This record gives sequence, structure tokens and C-alpha cells, in this order.
Amino acid sequence: MDGITSGETLCLLCRRTIDCDGDALSFVRFISDPADPLAPFDGASFHKDCFARWDRREEYLSRYVAFAGSWKDKLKREE
Repeated sequence: MDGITSGETLCLLCRRTIDCDGDALSFVRFISDPADPLAPFDGASFHKDCFARWDRREEYLSRYVAFAGSWKDKLKREE
């Protein structure tokens, strides 16, 4: 994730630019396999409405949450 630059960052679902008006989501990179079908969306930014309608949203979120949880567990072990 490089963050969102208003008027420059593209939503990978609709290919329109995103304005920084609170109507966007941005994710860090979490998919390591470039052959993964979700790899093109790794570290992507989306309009909230586009993401809400995306047919792969649940799979993407499930895997993102699993990734985040693995880091949370790793950090707890290092405390």
C-alpha cells in the first residue's frame, strides 16, 4: 500500500480515480504468491462502494484478516 493520493490513485475495481473524501479503503500487501488470483489486488485501494459490491470481497477480507492475525500473534510472542 502506498496510500491514496487524491485524484491520482485508481480504484482497481472500477478504474476511476479516488478522492480523499473518506470514501476509500486501502490495504497493505499480504499476498506472497504472484500466481494467486487475488494478487492483482494485493496492496490495493478501492472506493468503499466498489469494494462492497465486489464478488471476491469476502474471500479477500477473510485472507486479509488471517494475515493481520498472524502478525498480531507474532508480535505478542515477541513481547
